[in-house]
Amino acid sequence: MEGLEEVTASHLDYLIYKSLVIVSKRSLDGKIMTCMIHDLVHDFLLRESDSQSLLCVETTKTKGLGWVSPQGCRWVSKQIRPGYGRHQFHDPSYSKLRSFSIHQSGLFLDIESFPFKLLRVLDLEYFTNIRFPEAILDLVLLRYLALKIRKSGKLPISKLLNLQTLTVRPHPIYTSLWKMYSLPNGIWKLSQLRHLHCWCMYLASPQTTSENEVKNLVLENLQTVSGLRPSCCTKEIFEGIKKVKKLEIAGKAEEFHSEKGWHNNLKYLEELEALNVEVLPYSDFEPCLINLSPGSFPPNLKKLTLSGTCIPWNCMNIFSKLPNLEVLELKEDAFSGDEWEITEMGFPKLKFLLLEYLFLKYWTATDDYFQCLERVYIRDCVYLQEIPEGFADSVTLQLIELHNCRHPLVTFAEQIQEKHEELGNNMLKVYAFDSS
Repeated sequence: MEGLEEVTASHLDYLIYKSLVIVSKRSLDGKIMTCMIHDLVHDFLLRESDSQSLLCVETTKTKGLGWVSPQGCRWVSKQIRPGYGRHQFHDPSYSKLRSFSIHQSGLFLDIESFPFKLLRVLDLEYFTNIRFPEAILDLVLLRYLALKIRKSGKLPISKLLNLQTLTVRPHPIYTSLWKMYSLPNGIWKLSQLRHLHCWCMYLASPQTTSENEVKNLVLENLQTVSGLRPSCCTKEIFEGIKKVKKLEIAGKAEEFHSEKGWHNNLKYLEELEALNVEVLPYSDFEPCLINLSPGSFPPNLKKLTLSGTCIPWNCMNIFSKLPNLEVLELKEDAFSGDEWEITEMGFPKLKFLLLEYLFLKYWTATDDYFQCLERVYIRDCVYLQEIPEGFADSVTLQLIELHNCRHPLVTFAEQIQEKHEELGNNMLKVYAFDSS
């Protein structure tokens, strides 16, 4: 049986096929990241929503100095320049709103005056709150909540039992401070929760289902978790979010060093398909993943992104044995050292490889490595001058894309393309941007 996300993706693919929706950004493996509707469809929907009083879009061009009353609209979008007055919501016509979003920073909102008791969607990601607005706790029908909060602390969301998506971001000037947001124990009772995005998040272990049982609560519908601290990567928590398909773990280097065995608990996430590990800052160059083995990772893992982990290159053979890995993204200081030597066959299903901001100088591989590789992206690897010669014999390689790389590397990649063409294979394309 297909889940909600699979059904939604199927419908979206149909709209794209009919050119009603246009893809504006894709991931390395071709998955849709952002999209927009066709201009003609957009204009048609605006006319229809206006004629039926469904949507109210307010901009600085709206007549009058105050915000216009929505007069029974179900959706309101505020797109007003910073400092455009202080806005309150005493008008009773606001009480029927189902969706409210802010698309401009610097506004002054009196959130405590919100009369939106029927609200399903509240997007305040562009509006900075000092702390969690208590008035939101009365919006018990909320399904989508996005906030930007300046101060760290507890997020009292236990009453929002219908919540499906929660996004909490810090103000940009506080991001580097790694202030922690703590989620209450009651989050384990939010059975509808599907997507949880919270910068530097502390998640307590799940509660038992009742006083007489030892079985812990499980968020059966949770699909995505991002911002989880390494100290929360325990067996108990992973068993409580065991249905997660996408997971981001982020924290300071010292946190990863003090929680050395956290990665051994990843095996409890049997349905995990995408894992992102981000370590900040990148200063001490000590490995943040040690004593690794292929058994440390879920068997269904298809995408792995590493940043700041400073793993020695000789540990790459561990990742090469992941049976279903299709996408590997190695970003700033993911690996330490200047030589990546590949001596045995691996990565049986790898199709997409990204190398970005690495100190890599030498990269060699045998001919039978990367048997399924289709695309290679190299960005800001200014010391790298050659790529494996075995790429010249690859029958699957379609693209080599270079960004801000040295001229010798560009020349070497073009020579590989020429060898493909000499063999009658015109499939491989080489593109170089901002290279010197």
